[in-house]
Amino acid sequence: MNIKWLFFSIFFALVGCGSTTDSLYTCNNGTQFTVSHTEDQAAEMVMAHKRISLQQVPAASGSKYENSERDLMLWLKGKRAMVTLGSDTIINCDQVTN
Repeated sequence: MNIKWLFFSIFFALVGCGSTTDSLYTCNNGTQFTVSHTEDQAAEMVMAHKRISLQQVPAASGSKYENSERDLMLWLKGKRAMVTLGSDTIINCDQVTN
């Protein structure tokens, strides 16, 4: 095998690895959702079988993401999360560890 092709194969395999981090959260009301963090200060949330793209916005502490079209806000701090969808707020969400 040509060394140049070996280098490119390894490079592209590594670029594909680690591009997102998936975290599962469970809330005290039974709600579950998954958050995938990307390297471009964005996140993707899957809740109730719906995939929602979120953009990171400034936060005093933790990480805050919003999707203004769906009136959704996700706030993460440590292993805790809070979700606001319209006027409904889901609090007491904990990251599930593997």
